[in-house]
Amino acid sequence: MNKTVIQIPKGIRYISDFEEKYGFHLEEYPYILDKKLPGCGFTTWVLTNSQNIILASPRKMLMRNKKDQLGDSIFLVNLQSVELDIDKDLNKNTKSSQSNNYIPVYDRAELKANLSEYMLKRQAKQLPWKIVVTYDSYRKVKELLEELNIFQEFYTIVDEMQSLWVDVRFKPSTEIEFVELLKTVQRVCYVSATPMMEEYLDLVDYFNVLPYHEFDWITLEPDRVKVPNIIPRTLKSINLAAKSIILPYKEGKFESKLLENPETGEMVNIESREAVIYINSVTNIIGIIKACGLKPEEVNILCSDTPNNVKRIETRLNKKRQGIIYSIGRVPTRNEPRKMFTFCTRTVYLGADFYSDNARTFIFSDANIDTLAVDVVLDLPQILGRQRLIENPWKDEATIYVKPTMRYKAMSEEDFNKELERKLKETQDLLTSYENTPDDAKLSLVSRLETIAKDYNYRDDYVSVNRHAGSQPVPVFNNLVAIAEKRAFDIQQKDYVDRVMILNRIASSGFNIVTRHNDTIQDFLYRLNEIKGTRNRLEFICNNCSKFSKSEQEAIFAEISTFYRNFYLGLGPDRCKALSYNYTLLNKEYNTKFFDVDLVKEKILGKFLEGSKYSTSNIKSILKDLYSELGYKKTPKASDLEEYFELKKIKTKDQSGKWVNGFELLKKRL
Repeated sequence: MNKTVIQIPKGIRYISDFEEKYGFHLEEYPYILDKKLPGCGFTTWVLTNSQNIILASPRKMLMRNKKDQLGDSIFLVNLQSVELDIDKDLNKNTKSSQSNNYIPVYDRAELKANLSEYMLKRQAKQLPWKIVVTYDSYRKVKELLEELNIFQEFYTIVDEMQSLWVDVRFKPSTEIEFVELLKTVQRVCYVSATPMMEEYLDLVDYFNVLPYHEFDWITLEPDRVKVPNIIPRTLKSINLAAKSIILPYKEGKFESKLLENPETGEMVNIESREAVIYINSVTNIIGIIKACGLKPEEVNILCSDTPNNVKRIETRLNKKRQGIIYSIGRVPTRNEPRKMFTFCTRTVYLGADFYSDNARTFIFSDANIDTLAVDVVLDLPQILGRQRLIENPWKDEATIYVKPTMRYKAMSEEDFNKELERKLKETQDLLTSYENTPDDAKLSLVSRLETIAKDYNYRDDYVSVNRHAGSQPVPVFNNLVAIAEKRAFDIQQKDYVDRVMILNRIASSGFNIVTRHNDTIQDFLYRLNEIKGTRNRLEFICNNCSKFSKSEQEAIFAEISTFYRNFYLGLGPDRCKALSYNYTLLNKEYNTKFFDVDLVKEKILGKFLEGSKYSTSNIKSILKDLYSELGYKKTPKASDLEEYFELKKIKTKDQSGKWVNGFELLKKRL
């Protein structure tokens, strides 16, 4: 790969300044631009400079965000198509429920009329044209501009180019058709702050020969870029981790930082009253909202605007009769009010601009669930670049909750390569079959292959259908999918193999790891989990739980055995200590204190008959139901009846006629 490093001069923070002072410009040939720094203003620059631009975006939400910021100065191509469901779990071997969401439906004449009207207005004011369009609709715009004989006057910017590999597994053919089309375009720039790593780019014949420009922000001004701080946490329960974040906000326990006011020199205490939580699962977001009792006015849900997501939110959260309505939101602009909690799925990882002066960032990453695995190299820098305001003291900081790959998910590289070879062979077999198919049957076969790709997301092969390669659709090998699967394997089996490897990967990706020792709920439970033995665990709880508020204690006890809650809250830590944390003694005292022993006796004598015979298992089953009914915290044993009856050991038949151990109840005890 032909790489050129461009050292950014001292004093430059945004690309617009780079152009104004040093004449930076777009090149006339196809190339890759690694801008290195999210938030350097490149996208805003191309949409406000003096050149005619087509910005191809992977996300509708990103496009809407730019439109909200720049207004009528840009032309947003908003074709009618169902938004891509990039939040779904590809590990599930089920048919896609959105097999037709990749084909935009549009009125060509209407698009042409609207685009022409926009261009005439801009031309009359001697202003450049700025067109924003999704990857899948780029072809439509290109064809219209060629028809008007002005396409050659435009530069094409492929924004967030790494999404070509991220999104390709969710779509049947968009990316491969898009890349094939762009091979015919001269003025094209593939740009990202986190482009796909070179080891993967080298696997694609087209990309591995393109010039690669890389911005260097460090050499000429080492202090220009602040190294982001990452606070790692262990993820054991998503709801528990979410509660540990949300409950302090709800209770007004805001984290704060002392900052110097640059104008007055005074120290000002800034409180974080907003939390932005990145978790790529609409199901989990809904669960958190319900578990924490969050109201619609407290929550902004940013996810793919798909029928499936809309339905899930409506059916699981909305209570229309009570006027409680949740919906998919939008990224607020600079001067709009913001909600306390913003939940973001992968659709917001890229390019969206948040303008909060106090929001903290929280990230959930579980390597065992496809949708929840955050790519440390590609996703993490993007997420850290979403907060734009320098005055936000948490701008360059995030807390990440991570769960390493579990043993049951482990897969050797040898086994992965075998599976890769199997799918490559299946791909070649299908392409060979197509070549050998009679011409009058090829269209039917292509249609079937396209349906398989749409419905099963490349589960068994890498065959895509390119509808624009010639006079009729043809099947092709989609190498982008194979590379995306290799990256997914590397994330799960290498980057997340254990906690140490995760931290090493974060550090090697340019982040500063910050370890905090304050007793958060998550840390408390992590330490508790490391303690062996009921007695030792109860002692730890009694010595440390008082540091938490009542609601935080509720969150803790919701995740551990009920008897810890009963002993701590019912008897108190001092009494637990006096009884040496002995389970038997504590349980006996708890039952004596909180339950009417006479009522227990009355129920038992009413349930068991003097002179009757019962099997041991039958006695325990009856007692279990009785104790449960009374809320009596005791493990049922047949010998419990000795307190109420004189017993005689016997052999009796159970319901199947088998002889088993039992007791005869001779007479009641006085």
